Amino acid sequence: MTLKAKPVVKRAQRPGWESQDRRNFLLNVGFGLVVLLALVLLLVAAGLSWYNDHLAPVGSVDGESITRDELRDRFEIESWRLDEAERRIRTAVVAGYLSEADGQSQLSSLADARNNLASLAMERVIDTKLQAKLAVEEGISVTDADVDAQLLEEATSPEQRHAWVIEVAPELDPGAIEPTPAQRAAARALADKALADLEAGTPWEEVAETTSTDTSTAGQGGDLGWIRADDTQFDAALLTALFAAEANVPSEVIEGDDGTFRIGRVTEIVAETVDGERISITGYEVIVTKIDHDDPHGFSSPVFDVHVPADRNSLSVSDEFLEPGTEYVLEVLALERSGNQTITVSFFTTS
Repeated sequence: MTLKAKPVVKRAQRPGWESQDRRNFLLNVGFGLVVLLALVLLLVAAGLSWYNDHLAPVGSVDGESITRDELRDRFEIESWRLDEAERRIRTAVVAGYLSEADGQSQLSSLADARNNLASLAMERVIDTKLQAKLAVEEGISVTDADVDAQLLEEATSPEQRHAWVIEVAPELDPGAIEPTPAQRAAARALADKALADLEAGTPWEEVAETTSTDTSTAGQGGDLGWIRADDTQFDAALLTALFAAEANVPSEVIEGDDGTFRIGRVTEIVAETVDGERISITGYEVIVTKIDHDDPHGFSSPVFDVHVPADRNSLSVSDEFLEPGTEYVLEVLALERSGNQTITVSFFTTS
């Protein structure tokens, strides 16, 4: 028996470096895919976050969504309006156009509005969407000129007048709702006499205190404070007369819708102003007042009060007006052509 050896096929072996490069290549590809997947996930998360912050609906009205951006924009607008209203109120109080009590009352109302600003902004967005839809249905369009006019209205501070009134209300019989013709005639005659006294030179305050039947203002000479033409708390005929009157000229006797006879007067007029307009200064009033800590009423009379032209930027005060070692308050009022006054207050003590 003859035995033959089986041939052995010699297999080629791969170099070690080739196997290592392949593993590195696959690891790099895998790592790259993981990084790419992470980036995709990061972009998706960022997109979802941006969507939730800007486009996610926070409500709807009539089938139309309200996005976060719309609500945020309206929130900022309403917040700015409240800031502007607060600025105007504080300015009016400082200038004396508004009493401290009325100013605090209005500021309190603004504070309440700030506490409910989020709901207020949502209500405004809802109103805007409904109005826009109704405008389309009614064929109403808004032009750039309409927008400019609305912005101008919001930036405008209307004319204000310091008003005074003398009122003569007809007497009423017990249980009566309306005065008799004789009572109405008597009230008219009393008002006519008051006007005649004013025209003859009798001081307004004296006539108001002795004639006016309005107990809330008679003691203050009929002072109504600062009013605007759209003030609804006053008789319409009286408002019309007050805003047609010249300063310090009594009006004719006016019979109001309530049957009361009134004489009106304005002593100061502040013209309408628009925010952002160039201010025209006509002069300055400089007031120096000695601070008297012993004054029980907290009032002190000025020791120096002078008006200077608009081109003056300095003023000397003679030593005879000031006492050594004394505390004073310095007030500088910038007088505008519109009638507005801006006051700057500082304090100093003499050596």
